[in-house]
Amino acid sequence: MRHSNHDRLRSLLFLLAAVLLFGAIVLLKRGLGDKTAAVSAGGPAGEAPVVRPDTSVAAEVRDIIAASDSVVTAPADSLGRDRRPAGEAGAEDGYWDGYHDGVDGAVADGGDSGSRFPTSAERAAYADSYTDNYHRGYREGRRVAAAP
Repeated sequence: MRHSNHDRLRSLLFLLAAVLLFGAIVLLKRGLGDKTAAVSAGGPAGEAPVVRPDTSVAAEVRDIIAASDSVVTAPADSLGRDRRPAGEAGAEDGYWDGYHDGVDGAVADGGDSGSRFPTSAERAAYADSYTDNYHRGYREGRRVAAAP
């Protein structure tokens, strides 16, 4: 008989906990009132305040941001024109082409010494500088590639 009183007490406690839990759920649902209906309906009561980030700029940074970019773009009519002197352009282009070929282990072929300079004298100066500096760049590229 004592065992059945213990089971009965346990059952009553479980039932009481279930009723309290159900009551708390109902109370909380009613406590929200019409807000849940308004949120689901998209009404004005459902509008929550929106957090807006502070996008103000500090005074010491404002001058840096306001400064114009120093990037210079070529005018539309000068696209494709090399503004460097022909000898300098050939020397730079030849050296770096040779250097990259040397590092990559490509066969030294002298590179492409063609240019788009307008006069034949400029094209010849470019080609001479290109060829001389291509071989120098190739030797240095091979030396760098061989170094551990």
